[in-house]
Amino acid sequence: MLKYFLVSALALGANAQYVLHSAPTNYHGDWQAVARAPATEKVRFTIAVKEQNMDEIRRYALEVSNPKSSKFGQYLTQKEINLLTRPAQSDFDRVFAWLHSHNLKYEQQEAMITVSCSVEEAEKLLQTQFRVLASEQQGQKVIKAGDYQLPASVEFSVRTIFGLHGLPLPKQAPLKSKAGVAKVDPAVLASTYNIGGVSVDRSEKVRQAVAEFQGQLMSQTDLTNFFKQYVNSSQTGDDQVYKYVGNPKQTGEGIEALLDIEYIMGVAVGVKTEFWEWKQNDFCHDLNGWTTEILSEDDVPVVHSVSYGWQGALSQLGCQASDKSTVEDNFSKIAAKGISIILASGDSGSGYGGFPAKMYPSWPASSPWVTAVGATRFVNQEPGQPEMATDQFGSGGGFSTDFKQSPNAAWQSDVVKAYLSSGVPLPTSTLYDPSGRATPDISALGEGYQVVVEGRSESVGGTSASTPAFAGMVGLINDARAQAGKKPMGFLNQFIYQNADSFKDVTQGNNKIGRGGQRLAQGWECTKGWDPATGLGTPIFDKLLAAALALP
Repeated sequence: MLKYFLVSALALGANAQYVLHSAPTNYHGDWQAVARAPATEKVRFTIAVKEQNMDEIRRYALEVSNPKSSKFGQYLTQKEINLLTRPAQSDFDRVFAWLHSHNLKYEQQEAMITVSCSVEEAEKLLQTQFRVLASEQQGQKVIKAGDYQLPASVEFSVRTIFGLHGLPLPKQAPLKSKAGVAKVDPAVLASTYNIGGVSVDRSEKVRQAVAEFQGQLMSQTDLTNFFKQYVNSSQTGDDQVYKYVGNPKQTGEGIEALLDIEYIMGVAVGVKTEFWEWKQNDFCHDLNGWTTEILSEDDVPVVHSVSYGWQGALSQLGCQASDKSTVEDNFSKIAAKGISIILASGDSGSGYGGFPAKMYPSWPASSPWVTAVGATRFVNQEPGQPEMATDQFGSGGGFSTDFKQSPNAAWQSDVVKAYLSSGVPLPTSTLYDPSGRATPDISALGEGYQVVVEGRSESVGGTSASTPAFAGMVGLINDARAQAGKKPMGFLNQFIYQNADSFKDVTQGNNKIGRGGQRLAQGWECTKGWDPATGLGTPIFDKLLAAALALP
């Protein structure tokens, strides 16, 4: 809650009005304040200045990504996006004057102003106290602000400030598949989804990327060994990461990162691939940094695969509504720019739990501007058999309480309405909003992926497996379109829902299953057509490729 009150401040004049921003009180897990932060310790936070014309960006993003529109594929350049959304100069001036009055230096990237300073300097600027928060469960310590205050004039010009209250995502053990689970590798995926028909030209113009947010290690040696063991059609250099962006680690845990990079590259062999990583410090701050980097220039990958999210109240991570809406604005700008964001729909099924009980779809997969991918397995764990919703963990899905289908996800309203009126058993009506953005959009196999880790193969699962696999398919489609002189597919969802026959329907199973395989009291059943466990189904690649190449 924000509170207005009067205080005396030399820099802004006597009786200047301030706005109070309260620190979170319900952090996830065992996070708690253990000490005052040392005055000389360095802190870093990002001020997002209010942007303009975001309604126009959203309208344009929907238009250029709609295959039925005459403007399909006419994406905005980064310069055009920057000019359209640039904050008013008066808003910049207020923020700069505030920082200058405290003799603070900063870095600017469009609307984002990042300040690095000592705790003592930040406490004076924000009229707060910084504390050391610690979690024994996570084995981590972070420095975060308590309640802080902004001058009312600055508050008027600021959308949010990242880095003051947010926490990292909780560490979770990889979902290692149990004995008896069918083994999945690039050859199995190619056979199951008819992946082929693209002779990759290895162009730098249609690159793809994975993004990591939990300090994961990416081992080039393991990636090379994966190619030797599981990829038969590669050329020299296809096993090499094209570029690293952010803060790649040299030591630490790496199964999730290796799963991502091995399968986006193992599916889209020869497509130039980048590895993007952000420090494990503050999930929403990291998401803002990642999306801002995508919006830094025109020459960036056109497909991004992300296997991270949160199925719960974001306030438990110290992520406030203004943080979330700022990231969402970046997603809509990325869509207007013609870039595909593929996100894992979560591994906790319907997300049912908490007190009072709710069902939580994963965010950012529940954003209207990304493609959410759920997970399946083979019936009887036999490759070649039909697919069903995964049951070693729950394929994340449901209805957002933050985003509506109208206006930005209206492309799914007909299939969602059909599901809700199909007669399939539904959860208790008070637990979900039937008008909310619904996930997942599609699914793919999500159990038994063979991942090379420290020189040996391990069997791993999750929507973090299905997501890079589907992203690799999109990378192949973009490569084929580029060779035909066409632009990348961009924001995919309108194309996907207009080509539902390019997906194999999944009608067996449900997502009344938690991340550990435990049964949940509430969840969603698979049925004919779209459903909140497996979306429209699993890809039929040759049909998707043909539909994409038929577009201008």
